[in-house]
Amino acid sequence: MQRKRTTIIILAVIFAALLIVVFAINQYNGNRYRWYENYDSKSKQPYGLLFIKKMIEGYAEKQYIYNDKKPIFTLLDTKKFPSNTSYIHIGEAVYQGEKDVQALLNFVNVGNTVLFVTNSSPYALLEKLYKDECLDEILLASINNTKSEFSFLHDTLNVNPNNSVKKFSFNKKFIDRDEPYTWQYLEPEIFCTENKSITPIGYIHNGGVNFYRIQYGKGYFYFHTNPLAFTNYQLTKKSSVEYASIVFSHLHKSTIIYDDFAKVPFINDGQNIYNSPLYIILQEPALKFAWWLLLATVILYVLIAAKRQQRIIPVLEPKANTSMAFVELISTLHFQNGNHLEAARKKMKYFFHFIKTRYAINLQQNHKENVKLLAEKSKVKENEIQEILDHYKLIDQYSYTNIEANKLTQLYFSIENFYKKCI
Repeated sequence: MQRKRTTIIILAVIFAALLIVVFAINQYNGNRYRWYENYDSKSKQPYGLLFIKKMIEGYAEKQYIYNDKKPIFTLLDTKKFPSNTSYIHIGEAVYQGEKDVQALLNFVNVGNTVLFVTNSSPYALLEKLYKDECLDEILLASINNTKSEFSFLHDTLNVNPNNSVKKFSFNKKFIDRDEPYTWQYLEPEIFCTENKSITPIGYIHNGGVNFYRIQYGKGYFYFHTNPLAFTNYQLTKKSSVEYASIVFSHLHKSTIIYDDFAKVPFINDGQNIYNSPLYIILQEPALKFAWWLLLATVILYVLIAAKRQQRIIPVLEPKANTSMAFVELISTLHFQNGNHLEAARKKMKYFFHFIKTRYAINLQQNHKENVKLLAEKSKVKENEIQEILDHYKLIDQYSYTNIEANKLTQLYFSIENFYKKCI
């Protein structure tokens, strides 16, 4: 037994020494590539932004401003800039307070342009811009693939000689292989027939829009949902440089502001993961096998040494189901407020979304053809569907502050009757 313990201790010491050596090599090897997203405008690493920063600087015809010290509301003083100025921010996300949002609105209102290339939508700003024709907010969907193709919607942006759609390919590289990556785009429900506030410009290969525009005053806000496409590694490909040039062609080039101060740091910046000795060990098959073998040996030793010495494990009580309590709380709040009109509108909004998702029918356009088509697909009678629409029409068009409880009850039971009978 003593010999086994001595053997384990010797192996542990050898392995610890190996870790120290690998750690030292890693720390002093400044030429090693780090394949993580940092969106650092001063970084030459594959997923830094130094190349795109220099590219943007070259576009500026009169003045280029790099900001890493001032917040947005201090930076964007419209008195200092002419009406053909562009503001650009690229990164994981952008920090915006109330003053920053108002400064951006004032900046664009006089004829300037703003481009945000971020993984996370700037919701504080979009709440001021987006008219909720279809949804309460702009939602992002995603698809997980090793590669993705981007294209533009307008023929003038497709530069192929035969005027065919040009596809720009992007991939998430990791050392010597491609790995899955989450490519983001707008939810399709945003582009309903009533939507006029958003103009799609570019799309991802599955049809989702990842580059769009919203007009405000005399200027425009541009949004792109995939900053990975503008990183150093991507710009080593000629097609990616061409894609970035087309995106930036929508902006004013007289004066360009590149803002780095408003950047929200990327959470998985790799400083604690990709620089660690354990990360290097797990990338080498031999070291990885030795690591797991050591762990298995240590665990086995602990299990054997701790046999018959383990304390009694207390029985954990099962977690209580609080779903009903939550439902009761929400229903109590609605009942106490007595806002039957708002409850009716929410009920219909969910009903319209259910019909559109399940049957691909836009029932908000109250046409007889849509009602007839829904009746055929759902196997619910036309008069029962029309009854729901008639109830809501009386509520929505002829009520301004509130409605009686019985009207809400009638609408509720007519909708529930549909849910029970539909297929």
